[in-house]
Amino acid sequence: MLRALFPRWLWRASFRADVWFLLFNLFASALLLGWTVISSQFISNTVAGALADIFGVRHKTGLNDFTSRSIVTVSLFLAYELAYWIDHYLSHRIPVLWEFHKVHHTAEVLSPITNFRVHPVDSVVFYNIVGLFLGTTAGALSYLQLGSPFAVGGANAIFVAFIFITVHLQHSHVWIAATGPLGRVILSPAHHQIHHSDNPIHFDKNFGGCLSLWDWVFGTLHMPERKRERLNFGVVYGIGAQRFSMMTGLSVTEAENARGDMFDSDRLETVAGKSMSMDDIFAAVADFCGGTPLNDDCTIIELVYSGTRST
Repeated sequence: MLRALFPRWLWRASFRADVWFLLFNLFASALLLGWTVISSQFISNTVAGALADIFGVRHKTGLNDFTSRSIVTVSLFLAYELAYWIDHYLSHRIPVLWEFHKVHHTAEVLSPITNFRVHPVDSVVFYNIVGLFLGTTAGALSYLQLGSPFAVGGANAIFVAFIFITVHLQHSHVWIAATGPLGRVILSPAHHQIHHSDNPIHFDKNFGGCLSLWDWVFGTLHMPERKRERLNFGVVYGIGAQRFSMMTGLSVTEAENARGDMFDSDRLETVAGKSMSMDDIFAAVADFCGGTPLNDDCTIIELVYSGTRST
């Protein structure tokens, strides 16, 4: 099993970086930044107390224990997934958050420990958003006196099931694709591997953790093919191109310029819809960089340009 998940070809610089992130996040991150994470229990108690003050204390429901605990388990799981989607969406759409989140997307190969390739600030934002959503939901459920969720080792039983069934393979080379109606609900490993793709047609897609449900609801779902798709991972082409478009006011036309594993078109389209050649665009970028791509942003832009021209 280990040999299947960690084949010899995986052992390259990107994987070794994952190992260092794993060690840091296991042993140092919580000690350094744990105090910055808001307590979901505190929020839960506050919400339950506020509801009791406003509406009065409720009597226990007439539901049997299994039904009430099932409602709590499902509700908390859906609240977690919504919080996960919102955090992930904001991490891609807000530039300052992307600067921290892109550390995760620099992985050029995916393995189960890529899950730990996370900047500490990215983790702090994530846990605070999750704490807010889970605390608020738990407070409302506590006020309704529905009982406690089904748990395994203190974790939501549904979440634990997903960890063992799908989540542990999301960062891997194992292609398992949920398609059709199931693919609109379950975020399979293929869904998340597409999220890591450097192909612009896959940008800002599949933000879910265990479920693709919220991606389907909010229009960010990209359904994988049943047959393995050829993907490349990293930030040089895909994310570099996004930064390129933000800096120059140009946007990548996904339908025409994002085919295959990289760009295979020589033209981009401006926001106003005016077509420009890649040579014209790169000249504008060089002008923006002072004529020479010396700083980090411009170096990445140069790489993006050379990458598009080589395909």
